[in-house]
Amino acid sequence: QQKTMEDRKVDAGIWEKENGNIPSQRRHIAEPHVLERFQAKALRSRIGETAGISIANVNISTSQGPIGGHTWFDQATEKLEECCQHESSAEERPRKLSLPEMLFPTAYVTIQLSETSQMSWNAMGALTEWSQAHQKIPMNNSEVSHRGVQILQSKDADLWKKKNKPVQVVEEQPQVLIQSTEFHYDWTFSSPFCGNTVGLASWTRLEKSEMPKELLLDRSVPILYFDQIVMMEDDLHDYGLMQYSAKMRVMPSCVYILSKLYVRIDNDLLRVRDCRLLVHFATKMIYRDIEWRESAWDKLEKLGLPSDVRSWKTEGTDDPMRLQMIEQLQSKLPLVSELPDDDMMAHSKCSYAET
Repeated sequence: QQKTMEDRKVDAGIWEKENGNIPSQRRHIAEPHVLERFQAKALRSRIGETAGISIANVNISTSQGPIGGHTWFDQATEKLEECCQHESSAEERPRKLSLPEMLFPTAYVTIQLSETSQMSWNAMGALTEWSQAHQKIPMNNSEVSHRGVQILQSKDADLWKKKNKPVQVVEEQPQVLIQSTEFHYDWTFSSPFCGNTVGLASWTRLEKSEMPKELLLDRSVPILYFDQIVMMEDDLHDYGLMQYSAKMRVMPSCVYILSKLYVRIDNDLLRVRDCRLLVHFATKMIYRDIEWRESAWDKLEKLGLPSDVRSWKTEGTDDPMRLQMIEQLQSKLPLVSELPDDDMMAHSKCSYAET
């Protein structure tokens, strides 16, 4: 029997039971005696494989997982198209979507804070918020932006031009054509997603970051668990890159996660959307910083940044030094002056003590 979309949603327990937790190539967990020293232990899947770490009554788990198959893509596209339609009922044609080429439906990062509260990051969460933002964007209107989602008309985007170019049909050979307007969507997949939260208190707005970053600089204690998960990626039809990923590490005092959307439209646009989150075990506080950066390509030299594509290209390399250098370049892009949503606070915190 074919599974429905609801059956195939990300569920770590079911996935691990059927397939085992799939580690990324970068996963690292400390030796058992080191974990024991800090009252931590490895989380095991139902078939005995390492799935994460448990510390201070908090369970942190990660998995990479394979690229989704054709059936999953079809079901996911149908589900997302249901929630991307413009709110006006006068639309003549429904909006159609084409999802990123590389989607890892069972890749995730999850922090279980209690039986009723958790935070999680996965591709469907990111794509759902991206899709819902289209409800405020009329068809064939590329001027409207909602929650950071907008239909860009890149000067180099042949895909865009082809989809909006009238098609000549020979009368003797009639055929069904997909109208250009049906595929009016943000093809950079620039989601405003900052993670899913369940059972947490409301976030308190802060004037500046209160994240205790000194905890991350403490070299007297080891990193107990580290992982980096790619959740979706697309080459934007050979015009650049979109990648959504999450990098996390667990230390004796905290867990820190950096989720990143990186969009590079070669010779046109650079966009970085970072969400940093730190869970402090001693105070049971969660700190979150959201930072969006963006620049048109022709402004890079004036900013003192390199304008050659190679300097910004992350694909095709696993060299940590090069990747770190690109991250440093990304951090020098201009900040977006104002986040697009009142609920999307640049700096905030919340407690999980009562969850």
